[in-house]
Amino acid sequence: MSNNNMKNPILDKTQEQTIVVEDLLVIIKLIQASAQRGSIKANELKTVGNLYDKINFILNKLQNEQEQLKKEQEETKDGGLSKTNN
Repeated sequence: MSNNNMKNPILDKTQEQTIVVEDLLVIIKLIQASAQRGSIKANELKTVGNLYDKINFILNKLQNEQEQLKKEQEETKDGGLSKTNN
């Protein structure tokens, strides 16, 4: 049996994994808790801080995009008409 025909269950499982928004929120909370407890060394602060900033930026961007999409859907639903009684 050749190696090409053999399945690697670990590789298959790894390929199925994805990171979702909830995972990013957990990472943010872990960083915050670690910083509050003093478990991050001084020479690690910049690296951890940069990671925190990147994740926070992504989360804010996703939230803004979601709000914009919701706003556009509401406008489409209302036919683009104002909600005033003029």
